[in-house]
Amino acid sequence: MVFGSHKGVGRFSVNALKQYVHEKKSMFCEKCGTLGVPTAKGLVCPTCGGRVKSRYHAQHPKKVEPRPLSGRVPKQEGSIEHECKRCGHSHSSFDVVPPTYGDEYSTFFFKCPKCGYVERDEIVPM
Repeated sequence: MVFGSHKGVGRFSVNALKQYVHEKKSMFCEKCGTLGVPTAKGLVCPTCGGRVKSRYHAQHPKKVEPRPLSGRVPKQEGSIEHECKRCGHSHSSFDVVPPTYGDEYSTFFFKCPKCGYVERDEIVPM
């Protein structure tokens, strides 16, 4: 038996389809159904910790180190007359983070020097 297909997709025999489904199922945990995470020992279930039987193995898992935001985004700092919502202090220091995309606005972070409360605000130009 052969399965018909849409344009651009080939025709598969039942055995080829069964093999494809088996390979995809072998990446999931048999106990809880969670997708296995590659480690040096093979695929491991992140939910229950069980090993996932699979013919796929990671040679060397890639470790990604997070980069600090302050090194990538230029910020502006200063002091402004802004009333703290928590303690009512009249002045705040502020940081401005520029927009990432063209349709966004700058984000302002106001920090009260008295109580340390931080308020986030997007000021929309008129």
